This record gives sequence, C-alpha cells and structure tokens, in this order.
Amino acid sequence: MLCPICKSKNFKILYEINSRYIKKLLLNKSESKVNELIQIVKELWEGDLCNFVKCQNCSYIFAIPFIAGSEEFYSCFYSSNENYPVWKWDFDITLKEIINSSFNGKLINESLIDIGAGDGAFVKKISKFIDKKNINAIEYSEYGCKKISEFAITCLPTDFKALLKDEYKDKFSIICMFQLLEHISDLELLIKVINWISKNNSIMFITVPNYYARELYDSVKIHEDVPPIHVSRWNRKTFKLFFERNGWKFQKDFISDESYISKIKRFVISKYRFSIISNIKIPFIGKVIKYFYCLFVIPFNILLIFKLSNKKFGNSYWVCLRKIK
Repeated sequence: MLCPICKSKNFKILYEINSRYIKKLLLNKSESKVNELIQIVKELWEGDLCNFVKCQNCSYIFAIPFIAGSEEFYSCFYSSNENYPVWKWDFDITLKEIINSSFNGKLINESLIDIGAGDGAFVKKISKFIDKKNINAIEYSEYGCKKISEFAITCLPTDFKALLKDEYKDKFSIICMFQLLEHISDLELLIKVINWISKNNSIMFITVPNYYARELYDSVKIHEDVPPIHVSRWNRKTFKLFFERNGWKFQKDFISDESYISKIKRFVISKYRFSIISNIKIPFIGKVIKYFYCLFVIPFNILLIFKLSNKKFGNSYWVCLRKIK
C-alpha cells in the first residue's frame, strides 16, 4: 500500500481496530443492526482488522485497507430521518465568503453544487442569494434528498460519480463539500469529477474534522476516526499537496472557533462513548454510572483538558481553494 497523497511507502501505525469497534458509534442501534453492520465491515475489509496509519513523508493519515463505506453500509448505518444540523459554523463562514467574493455583482446568476448536502440546510440558505435553478445538490440518503427536492432545488440521490456526464461539464462556479472528504477513498475519481464539473476560476469550500483535535484524542485512546466511515485525516500540508497538484490553489483556512466549555463537553462525551461502561444497557444503573464516570473524567484527564484551551483544538477545519487551470 502506498500513501494516496504522495505515494510514499514510509508510514507508521497509529492504531489498530477490529470490526467490532464500530459498536462505539452505535450505542442507540439494536443488537441485530450492529451485527449486520459488523458483517458488512468484515466483507469490505476481507477480514476483521484495519490500521490507521500516518505517512512519514507528507503526514496524511489513512486507513489500511483504504476502503470507504459502501452504499449497503450507509443504508444500514444511517436512519431514515437522521438528525441533520440546522446550521453550522462552516455553513456560516462559507456563506459570508461567497457573499463577499467577487462575482461581478451578479451572485444571483452563479452556479453552486453542494456534494453531500444532508437535508439541505446550506443550499436552502444560499438560495436567498443564488437562483434556485442554478443550485444542485448530491445526497446519498433518501430522506435528505427528499427534503431538498421539496424546497425546489435539484438533488441527485446518489454519489459524486453520477456527475461525470456532459450536462455537468464546466457547470459550477462554487463547489461545497462539508464533512465529506474524510469519507472518500477514491481520491483520483473525486478530483476527476471536481475538475470536470467546475468552471475556470471556480471556488471550492471543504470542511473536515480537525487533524490536531483528532491527534489529541488519539493520545488518550479515543479514536474517533473509525473506518470504513472515516478513512482519512487531512491537514493544511496534505490539502496543498493534493489539490495544488490537481489544479487548485490553496486560498485560506480556519479551525472552528469554539468555546472552551463546548470542547470540554465534547471530550467528556467522547471519553464515555469509547469506554467499556458505555455498553451497560440497564436503564437506571447505566445512567447513574454514566453520570459518575463523566464527573471523574475531568480530574483524571486534567492535562488534556488544559490543552483544549488552545484554539487549534477546535472540532473542524475549513479550507477555501480556487481553480487555476
């Protein structure tokens, strides 16, 4: 296996997980659903083990096997009415960036696509500034696609491969991918699609989980990047290496600006979720144990709690790129 970004063979193992580790993300799923997902994961990996590794040359972090979740996997993993966010910080910063960008004063006539659009929170908002007929969305889930279509915005219930058609060539001046890139293993196909559908001088906005926050969590054995859901981890260096090699110029980036309290809360919840006691299903006893466990997490992880005060440990990382060829 070579690094998908720089093709180096030099990488080290950060952690190893087995197919049953995915149970940590499925606390509200039935036992039969969990077992079904575990079996799908084993078939994807052709085995029971997966490593998350770091390239020593470019710092890209990725799964081996480097295989993203299949349609069968996600159909089983997500419920039909998944709780999509009403609005997020990356939606907000992207909206402001689009409004403030130079489009010759004719933003209404620009064309935008949101790949992995959820239930359409962002495209609904941006439709106040860009004509709906110029907005497209891609959304895997039937529920999300239905909600977007009800708002009279064109939505394809498929993945990005469906965009490799003549009707989408050089069509979009604005491309958005919020919390999608870390789910994708076929990077060469992705960039082929992006370059196919984008106009010259297009702008692209991407959000991924924050590399530094995930590394900090790894240090205390909380591994939130769980293949085949998340199969990679990106930072500024890897964004530049991959996208600038493929015709996109790095413009700017931001780490989400969160309150210290919200970062502590997120850590405590994650610490509980990835602990052994999260498997306790007895209603009252389970809640009592959860309460006391969370109460004692902070003093026993005081150094990490202190580090969370650093702004670089926000939960998400936002990048803006511009097409240069």
